[in-house]
Amino acid sequence: MNRNADALRQYEILLEQDPNDKQVLYQLIRFLKSSTLEAIDQLSNLDQNSVYILALRAQSHVEQEKYPEAIYEFKQVLAQNPNFPGVHFGLGEAYYYKVDYPNAEKELRLALAEDPNLPRANFYLADILLKASNVSDAVPLLEIVVAAEPNYMKGYYLLGKCYAAEGKLQDAVKLLERAAELDQNDKSVHYQLGRIYKRLNQPDKSRTEMETFERLYAQERELKTKRIGGFHKDREATKN
Repeated sequence: MNRNADALRQYEILLEQDPNDKQVLYQLIRFLKSSTLEAIDQLSNLDQNSVYILALRAQSHVEQEKYPEAIYEFKQVLAQNPNFPGVHFGLGEAYYYKVDYPNAEKELRLALAEDPNLPRANFYLADILLKASNVSDAVPLLEIVVAAEPNYMKGYYLLGKCYAAEGKLQDAVKLLERAAELDQNDKSVHYQLGRIYKRLNQPDKSRTEMETFERLYAQERELKTKRIGGFHKDREATKN
């Protein structure tokens, strides 16, 4: 019936009733994907080289891990419109994943000048600062991340590491335990907890966390070995 707004609202009502309804989630994803593609086609028909198409293309490159291409497109956006919303964050994110931290820091600071509470910009910048051992400047950024995204495990993990480095061990434990709740299979979280419990003179808890870390590490190595073995088998099959 072409009543897209009504359809979207009905999906939202169904998810409010049951957030775990897989069928509704599937239909909502299909609906949003279809609507997005239609909007992109409509925008492209209006102006194929518009700044909006450039920005969408740049973001698509980031999602496909084509970071040099994303950086090029974002720079084209800047050249056309230096005030285009989100372009500095997009550039900062692309530079961050490209491991070009000086340029990433520059762009992320510009993004935070526009919106100081942008969660991922705060997280990326905090991670860069931590890599430079600048714990004190990273902490307030990560506190913003945790407050803004309460289910983002990496925010709790990095802030927990910072608190541990500052000697706030009990606070660090609370954050890392929350990180473990959000992702029980992240070996780094258990490793950090094991180290902190040891500093707190709690050997049993430390041993439990280290055993969990070692088990997850062994599972990861085994999976990696299987993948490498499968890769070599595929190559041999291709040769033959």
